This record gives sequence, structure tokens and C-alpha cells, in this order.
Amino acid sequence: MALKLQEYINVDTKNKILVVDDEDTIRNMLSELLTAEGYVVDLAVDGLEAVKR
Repeated sequence: MALKLQEYINVDTKNKILVVDDEDTIRNMLSELLTAEGYVVDLAVDGLEAVKR
């Protein structure tokens, strides 16, 4: 079963992360750090914006 399940998992989503913070400095710092570690980073200012993504 695990083998079949693996066929449906999109490996590209494993390296995506959503950073939510109302401070520009924090968002940008985390984005730089996570990007350097190989993550694809998406940013949101608040919870409402995050849910829309």
C-alpha cells in the first residue's frame, strides 16, 4: 500500500513552506534562511492571507 500511496504524493510539495508573520523583517529573514536550506518559501502577512493560499 505504501508503494501505491507514494505514486500519488507530489514530491515537489515536500519542500514548500508558508511563513506567516506581520513583521516584514521576520518574514524576510525566515524566507532567506529557509530558501538557503532548499525550501520554496511563500509569504503571508496574516492568517487570512495564509488561508487564501
